[in-house]
Amino acid sequence: GRAGWREDRRRYAWNRRRTGFDGLAPVNETSRFACQNESYNSWHYGLNWAEVEARNVPPYLRDHPNLARALELYPSRDVIYLVGQNDTCTDGYLGFCFESCWMYNYSCYGTSIDMRCAAMLEGPNRNYRAKNYMKHLAAHYGREVHELHEMPNVGHQAEELMVGALNSLHYLQLKNGRRVVE
Repeated sequence: GRAGWREDRRRYAWNRRRTGFDGLAPVNETSRFACQNESYNSWHYGLNWAEVEARNVPPYLRDHPNLARALELYPSRDVIYLVGQNDTCTDGYLGFCFESCWMYNYSCYGTSIDMRCAAMLEGPNRNYRAKNYMKHLAAHYGREVHELHEMPNVGHQAEELMVGALNSLHYLQLKNGRRVVE
């Protein structure tokens, strides 16, 4: 799965007191949030090889000529992830709103965030999920791969995210069709 949880992945809970929403703790340590279903590692939250073998995945995965090789090559790809600094809204599902949420003055609503069980295992909001995904990639591949850039003063706003990236990030410079890495 994308979140990279170890041990018994079906019985984890958010433990705000102990982890500050940065991680997971066994269910018996808290009753804040518990996920007890098998979807945590199913598409689109993870890549369950049993489902791949059963061809129970989207066509572009099902028909891929060599998915294992693609995953092996993935860390060598030049990938930049962008996330808004204020993309921390929860649509009110957690009973509170992070003060950093760009919709904070509007009760955290209107961002259509996935709050299903498997999504919550990845983090309480998109900003945390992006950071947890980077941690997972590093753990999975044994080293840091790709880049995550947090765009300041941006929420779940695609246009602002891209305009900010294009206006302020020198790493998007290209030379002969390839990114210039300084």
